[in-house]
Amino acid sequence: MLELDKNLKTKSYAAEAGTTACVVFITSSQIYCANSGDSRAVLCSNRKAIGLSEDHKPTNPGEKLRITKAGHFVNEERVDGELALSRALGDHQFKDKPQLPAEQQAVTPFPDVSIRQRSGQDNFIIVACDGIWDVLNNDQCVAKLNKLYSELKPNNSNICPPVEKMLDECCPDTIGDGAGTDNMTAIFIRFK
Repeated sequence: MLELDKNLKTKSYAAEAGTTACVVFITSSQIYCANSGDSRAVLCSNRKAIGLSEDHKPTNPGEKLRITKAGHFVNEERVDGELALSRALGDHQFKDKPQLPAEQQAVTPFPDVSIRQRSGQDNFIIVACDGIWDVLNNDQCVAKLNKLYSELKPNNSNICPPVEKMLDECCPDTIGDGAGTDNMTAIFIRFK
C-alpha cells in the first residue's frame, strides 16, 4: 500500500483525493486482513460477527496522537476539520512532513494487519465501505445477512439477492442524518 500511495502522488487527478483500502487474503488455514481507512471486513463464524479490521478514525487515541505529532489537529472528529478518517491512500495534503516516514504522517497509508485461523464454522466474510458501517454495526450486518440467507430456497446458488437487499435497506431516503449516503460498496465471500 505504501508504494501505491507514492505512485498516486505523481498523478495530478489524485493530488487531493483519497481512498480507503481493505484487503482480505484467504489461505487453506488462515485469513489475513490489511486495512487502511474506514472500510471494514467482518467474518461471520458460527453465525456470529468477528471484526477482521478496525476503522481508522481521527478520534482513536493512537491515531489522534500521530496526527498531532505530525503538526495537524482533530476538530469535529476530522483531521484538520476536513477528513473523517486517519489512514488513506492519497489525501497527500495531510502527508506534508517530508522529514517523517509514511507511517508517521498525519494521514498514513500504512495498514493494520490481522491474521486469524480458519475454522470449519466460518460462514462468510463481508468487506464493505463506510456507507454500510454508518448504518449497521458488525452484529447487525451479520444478523441481517444470516436472516436473508435463511430465507433463500435451498437450491438457490445466487448469493447476490440477500446482499443487494441489505444494501437497499442501508440506502436511506435523503431526509435525515445522511447516514449511508456517502457510498455503498460491498464484497461478499461465502464459505462452502
